Amino acid sequence: FTDTAEELLAEALPTLQQQQQQLQQAAEAKGILLTPGARTSTESSAIVANQGRRRRPRRPGMGLTAYRDLKQHLKELELSNEGDLAFEALQAQRLQLPAAAAREDCLALLQQHQVLVVTGETGCGKSTQVPQFILEDAIAAGNIAHTNIVASQPRRLITTSLSSRVAAERGEEVGDVVGYSIHAARKTSNITRLTFCTTGILIRRLMIDPQLANVSHVIIDEVHERGLEVDFLLTAMRQLAAARPDLKFILMSATVNAQGLVDYFQGAVKGSVGSYHISGYTYDVDEFYLEDLIEARLRTTLAAEAVAKAAKGSPFVNTTTSGSSNSSSSSSSDGLDVIRSNAQAAAAAAAQLEDLPLDARVVVNRRRGANSLNYHQEKELIGYQVEAAELSSYSPATVTELRYWAQAVTSRFSRDQHAATVTAAIQFIVEHEPDPGAVLVFLPSLASIMDVYQGLLDNHPLLVDRLKVFALHSIIPMSEQQEVFQPVEPGLRKVILATNIAESSITFDDVVVIIDSCRVNVAGFDPVNNMPRLGPKWASKASLLQRRGRAGRVRRGMALHLIPKKMADEHLELYDPPEIQQVPLADTCLLVKSLGFSDIGAFLADTPSPPDSRAVLAAVSELQKLSALDGDQQLTPLGRLLALLPGDVKVTRLVIFGALLGVLDPVLTLAAAESSTQDLLRMPNEAMVQRLAEADGSSPPVGASWIEQAREILDERRQKIAPGVSSDHEITLAIYKEYQSIMNTPNRYGSGRAPDYIIQRKLWESLLNERALSSVYKERLQYTQLLYRW
Repeated sequence: FTDTAEELLAEALPTLQQQQQQLQQAAEAKGILLTPGARTSTESSAIVANQGRRRRPRRPGMGLTAYRDLKQHLKELELSNEGDLAFEALQAQRLQLPAAAAREDCLALLQQHQVLVVTGETGCGKSTQVPQFILEDAIAAGNIAHTNIVASQPRRLITTSLSSRVAAERGEEVGDVVGYSIHAARKTSNITRLTFCTTGILIRRLMIDPQLANVSHVIIDEVHERGLEVDFLLTAMRQLAAARPDLKFILMSATVNAQGLVDYFQGAVKGSVGSYHISGYTYDVDEFYLEDLIEARLRTTLAAEAVAKAAKGSPFVNTTTSGSSNSSSSSSSDGLDVIRSNAQAAAAAAAQLEDLPLDARVVVNRRRGANSLNYHQEKELIGYQVEAAELSSYSPATVTELRYWAQAVTSRFSRDQHAATVTAAIQFIVEHEPDPGAVLVFLPSLASIMDVYQGLLDNHPLLVDRLKVFALHSIIPMSEQQEVFQPVEPGLRKVILATNIAESSITFDDVVVIIDSCRVNVAGFDPVNNMPRLGPKWASKASLLQRRGRAGRVRRGMALHLIPKKMADEHLELYDPPEIQQVPLADTCLLVKSLGFSDIGAFLADTPSPPDSRAVLAAVSELQKLSALDGDQQLTPLGRLLALLPGDVKVTRLVIFGALLGVLDPVLTLAAAESSTQDLLRMPNEAMVQRLAEADGSSPPVGASWIEQAREILDERRQKIAPGVSSDHEITLAIYKEYQSIMNTPNRYGSGRAPDYIIQRKLWESLLNERALSSVYKERLQYTQLLYRW
């Protein structure tokens, strides 16, 4: 069967190649970014190889009509911004950012160097200001016609948000001088000179135009995340920099090793490589660690006992007015305000204790032998010892509790211990930190979010009544997540339980306290068995730094890291492992070949952090089994078609064979759903669960139990849409069919479709995730257009 398909593809390939060349030429002439597209290995050359067969790159520029339109727009913009109070307020905000003071230095270094590495703390303003520095300088110098900036971001949300913010700071609409380009959406015009795009879009643009002939500046942001596409771009851009010495590259990150990037580019490019650090937060952030929390809980408990004794045993003791902790890990005196009265008595009592009172403990499963530590399950704890001499400013009881903690987090009950530590931290902050600002809690997974929520309900039910708890996770519908940005009712304290989705992509205007579990779910890859894996691990130092910065975006804040300071300083990895070392590489290998590089292994070995050679061989073997590569690692006719279509190679292969076998319609739905990052059915929110429970006459859910009931409702809905079906593919087709039926609901008053509010209500009641299903519809349409185009 595969041989027959190959023959059909081989017969159709010349025509397809000719059509693709025509489309690429037309797109390039018009400056259009096609999402897919690639030259074949025989027609295309690598970015550097075979330079002699290429035309000389033209200087970035724009047509005469576009230039006139741009000049007119800039003139009108200057007039409209003059005296505009909103515009002036935004300019005042810009000047307060740490990046504002770096303007002249950045521009001067960019003049001197071809490649510039810019680092800065989270919230310093580099992502919005550095592109504007270049744009404004080009306008002032009269060089805007030859300036075309492309700034890549790893996520679509931050891409569109940045374009909106920068356009607003310029006093114009998105799509004028500043625009964006993301998957299945684009907002630019003939006068756009600064385009924010996702890394995937920039890679696709490279496939159409390997020399980025009409681009003057390339900015790659959030390099510290070390995503697969970012590493691929860095490797490709290093070679492009050698081929185009006139092209400027700016690499930006919050926590990246700047010297490592400088060394990576130095020697491989004709121009020089520079670096610059934008110092300072927007606001200061005080840091505390696990020993600070334990000591503060101990002294607060002892202070309460002293107050109780002074009151001659009165049961009405207000411990919420306790004052501040003696922390050796922060010089600030405004951090954990734990004891205002009886401080000396509490400190004296703490110094005499060898163990914590029950109310002050954070370890839930104490084991004997806590002084003989066994850390074989946690590589970050290898060699870590709790030394009393290094904790001389803390009480002996705190040292003992740290030893118990280290044992607990390496036991089989470690999940319970992590949740208990976070719960204790939330309880302490809410009761003893007077600032009413929001608390952002970093947790590794949805399971840990539920554990913490349930722990608050079980152990601090009265405290929960004073809280408004939100959860941020990809499984939660976007409409539900948007509620977290709204202010809460007076008298309530906002607590946000989030995964690392909140680490760099989202800014909360009211967060002043960060509680960091120092854990993260990380994708892994077994190169021997060619199997992906996912599990929690300790976060890196870079992540701790990134999370800390979330508290200093709008005012002075505080970060509480729930690990000992010694462990954070000496035992965590500096950076998270690069994604290229953690995921299957089949799609990447196919992309390398589609760009014309002859040796897959050599290209990937040239990346900043090369993947395991066994993973590369496994990926090549998989592509050969899929008939995308032949025995000599050359693209087959099928492989050339797979390279032209976006998405996972197995999914695109499914689409091609679906077309050949005459079952394209259901296959398009399955392929589009496979590329969706959200579930097609949405989980009902707490209000809906309570309403359904009342309608059934059952007891309303209490606390975190509503999430379990929501899952049961979701399973029941899934069975109702596809009764008796166990196949995930059949369920997906049934859900999309239901979606189409609702979207085509007829208007009972005449011809045409029913009003939008009726359709929205039906989608809501059916638990259909409109955002995800709309994305499936668009993906289907794109696949269809690509198939007919090629």
